[in-house]
Formats: sequence, C-alpha cells, structure tokens
Amino acid sequence: MRKRTLSREIALQALYQLEVRGDEIIKEIDSFCRKQAKEAERSDFAIMLVKGCFPAIKEIDKKIISISENWDLHRMAVIDRNVLRLACYELLYMSDIPPKVSINEAIDLAKKYSTEKSGLFVNGVLDKVYSRYVKNGEEDQDGTSGLEEKVNLKIGKRSGGDLHIHTDYSDGTASPEEVVEEALRLNLQTIAITDHDSIDAIEIAQTFCNRKG
Repeated sequence: MRKRTLSREIALQALYQLEVRGDEIIKEIDSFCRKQAKEAERSDFAIMLVKGCFPAIKEIDKKIISISENWDLHRMAVIDRNVLRLACYELLYMSDIPPKVSINEAIDLAKKYSTEKSGLFVNGVLDKVYSRYVKNGEEDQDGTSGLEEKVNLKIGKRSGGDLHIHTDYSDGTASPEEVVEEALRLNLQTIAITDHDSIDAIEIAQTFCNRKG
C-alpha cells in the first residue's frame, strides 16, 4: 500500500470519529493518527489532512451542496460524506497534489469503506467540483469572478492593508478564500479577518495563503 493511501485512510477514520463523537476529540487526533500509522511520514500527512480539512468543512460543504442536484449532503452515508470532504480539501487547497490522484484515491476509499456504488457517486461529485472550482474556476455570467463586489476591501493609507474584514462566517458575503484572492489582486500587505463570534475563517485563510505561497 502506498504511504499516502494509508494516510488518507487514517484521515478518513479520524474525520469519521470527529463527526460521530464530536469536535471535542480534535485534541486526540495527533495521537490517533500516530498510533494507526506507526511511521512518522504517514502520520504527519494524515494529521495535516485532518487539521486542514476539519476547519474548512463548512466551506467545503458549501461547494458540494452547490453542485448537488439530487443529493442531500446530510442524508449521505457518513463515510461517503467524509470521503468527499477529504478529497475536496485536496482539490481546493492542495495544489501540489494532481487532481486525478485525489479523485482516484477518494474513489478507492469509497469502494473499500462504503459500497461499489459509492465509488461511482464520489467520482461524479468530485468531477463536478473539479470542473467548477478547480479547472475553470467559478465565474459570474459576465465572465468575472465577482470578488471585487463581494469582498470590497478598503486599503488603509498607512498600513497598506485592510484590518477589518468580515467573511461569510459572520455577516460578510465572501468566503475566506475569496478574501485572500482579492487581497492578492490588490497587492495588500496585511489583512485582518474580524468575524463576529467566530475565528474559523482565520485558519482557513491562513491555510489558503500558505498554498498560494
């Protein structure tokens, strides 16, 4: 078995446990992955997947729901749902991994831990996610991304940045990733996400920034 294949299996098991038992067990994830993997290289990748995917689940679920025509995300089998989340995290946030690899690994996970039909289902969903959000990018009818209107960043005269930004994790309209994209377009040096009653978007934005380099 390839090292990253086992890492993905462990990450899937961890996401399953987080959904079934609750997010209070996130503190146990490191030890769980290390115990299952036995090798540091495998456990490190599994931990990275879980700790990257878990905070981004809300945003990932939005993407899945947006391309789902006849599926209710929360009526899917728990395994299928988390296979999709894991693969979508790789597709959307880990540009160093070829999309074909992420999709094929997810199909194999679904077949192994769910059903043969689950493999076909996962393949169909991920193909749509890839086509809309990775290959072409989601565009408005006028051919633009619409980020300028959604994000509306204000450049501070002294800081060269915007230190008061709300995302769709509170009362904003843009996702954390869209905020980062617009900040990069404007060449801002500093941004601060200041959502009400939530810090989830901060980690997602930081992860996305790291992927962007």
